[in-house]
Amino acid sequence: MATPLAFIEIKSGVVQSMNFSISGNSKTAKTNMTFLYNDLKVDILNPKKENHPERKFLSGVVNTLLIKSNNPSGNREPRKVTGANSERDRFLSNFNYWWRGIREGMMHSIGIP
Repeated sequence: MATPLAFIEIKSGVVQSMNFSISGNSKTAKTNMTFLYNDLKVDILNPKKENHPERKFLSGVVNTLLIKSNNPSGNREPRKVTGANSERDRFLSNFNYWWRGIREGMMHSIGIP
């Protein structure tokens, strides 16, 4: 589901829990989220090529340097996201608007601002 919107595909991982709240108006939404997961790996896809093949080098860099593969990590407190913002495209459905809010919260949780 994330592929067409973000050109990111989840390769592996286990979701322990996800709690979120979204507040918004007709223009913007703010998401607060706690997203707990383990062993997350993603593939970055190429939006310019048909069937969006994986960008292997970029995927490796992102998984090694950017993505937080576990939340919580070790004995640390879980990373909580507060105030991830998303803008509404008024020509798309409310479900799309909600998905954008959830996606922004998830991206911030895994380490991608």
